[in-house]
Parts: sequence; structure tokens; C-alpha cells
Amino acid sequence: MRKSNKRELSLDFRNVSFAELIKRDVSLADIRRTYRARTAKDRRSAAAWAYNESFANEIFSQAIALAGENTLFTERWPSGIEALAIDPTYAPALVTVGSMEYQLGRKDEAAALFEALVKLPADTEDLEQIIDKAGTFLTEAKDFELASTLYEAACSAFPKSGLLLGGWSYSLAKLGRLDDAVTIQLRVVALEPDNPEFLSDLGWALIESGGFTEAEKVLRKAVALSPPDYDRPHHNLEELRRRMKT
Repeated sequence: MRKSNKRELSLDFRNVSFAELIKRDVSLADIRRTYRARTAKDRRSAAAWAYNESFANEIFSQAIALAGENTLFTERWPSGIEALAIDPTYAPALVTVGSMEYQLGRKDEAAALFEALVKLPADTEDLEQIIDKAGTFLTEAKDFELASTLYEAACSAFPKSGLLLGGWSYSLAKLGRLDDAVTIQLRVVALEPDNPEFLSDLGWALIESGGFTEAEKVLRKAVALSPPDYDRPHHNLEELRRRMKT
């Protein structure tokens, strides 16, 4: 693990966005300049190493702190900063730094980093899951507008991703765009017509939009196709019947 001195920091990420940090901080600018001359493979490998090391150091420091001890190992930068300096296309770092930007109130900067994910090559490792992680972060923050924008762009790049289409449908429903949510969820079901999870989500979208008759048909099918340990369709069907009685 890397020993560092926080007093060496000339700028603080809490006060300066990553976009400014990479321009104004000498050490980060040097890192970006050094790795720009290397191959994409080398940048990716170095970014992954820095990213994983930063989390390892963080976990180690937390464990030592919980034990009531001081640690010699302190992170020079928050997790993901150095990795993104090394490789501006390293997807996990885009999500991590984007999430931190958002939590610090810099929503425009966060949105730019999240949107950069959609522009990465479609064969980027685990890209669908990483984009969904960013979308899930936004929905948990109840920023359904930005989540919907991200998912919509992602679904243009991955039009057959049930994961991303489902996230888009959920965001639309939370925005009150219930008919649009149903339309997107129908696209999800079309990918796997006998997938009970997709059918259950469609059934719920139909319940929310007031399409009770169609929802009952869909949920009955979901229940019939569900394995014993998957009971969400049952609960959705029970809720539908409760609403139909009121």
C-alpha cells in the first residue's frame, strides 16, 4: 500500500471538481500527461490497479480506525480520482467520481461523467451493469429526471438490454409518465416473453397506469412461470386485487 502525506495536496476535491482538478493539480496533470502517451491497454491496466488499491487502502484504514489505532496509510485522493486521471475512460472510476461529484452538490459535473459512460465502446467490460449502477445511484437519490435521461441514452446504445430498459421504465414511472413506463416495459418483455421477473414488472407498471384487466393477465402468467422462491408476482397480484376492490 502507498504511504502518502495529505499535506502535499495543493487542491481539495471537496472544493474543486474533477474537471478542474485534472487541469490545476500538478501531480494529477502529470499523471494524465504520462499515461496519455501509453497504450489504451496499459492505461486500463494501470487505472484498474489504482482503483482497486484505493479501495483496499480505504478498507484497511477503516479497519484500523475501528480497532482504535492510527494508520500510516492515508489516501492522497478519494477513491477513483487517480484511476480517472490515468484513464478518463475507465468506467468504474467514472461512476465512483461521478457519484462523489453528485454528493458534493456538483450535479452538472456528475451528469457529464455519467453521460461519458454511454459514449464508451459497447464492448467495454461490464458496461451495461456499470451504467445501471450509475442509474441506480440516481434513483436512490430520487433524481428520476437525470436517471431517466441517462437510461434513455443508454438504451439507444443497448436497445436490447432488459436491465437498462427496466431502469428507464422505473424512472419514467417515478416521474408520473406511467403510459411511457408501460411502453418501455413491453419492450423488456418482448426480449424474454416467459421471464417472470419481466412479466411481474410489466404487471406492476400496468397496475400503476390503471390497466387492471391487462395487469391481471400478465401477473397470472408471471405467477405460473415463477419458481417457488420468487414471490413478487404473487404480491403484485394480491395488490392488484386489493385495488380492484376499492
